[in-house]
Amino acid sequence: MLVVSIFLVASLVGCSQEGDSTTSNNDSTNTQDAAQETQDTTDATDEATEQDTQDAESSEAEYAVILKTQASDFWVKMKDGVLAKADELGVKS
Repeated sequence: MLVVSIFLVASLVGCSQEGDSTTSNNDSTNTQDAAQETQDTTDATDEATEQDTQDAESSEAEYAVILKTQASDFWVKMKDGVLAKADELGVKS
């Protein structure tokens, strides 16, 4: 019982000591690094989105529809529906 009491007191005393400011400085540095990394990621995402928008405006989009088979009435009607919708939207087929 005496050993447990000594261990408990030593643990509490060790946890309550001040004076090691390197931990708080490291935490502050880590927070700043994380904030900078987040900003860098956001900037890169914005640049990629802008590039994608420019690419979409400067080129024609291409779409492909791959049908399983045309031996089934379902897939024939699917093809007819795709072609009809493409014509309706002005997509070259």
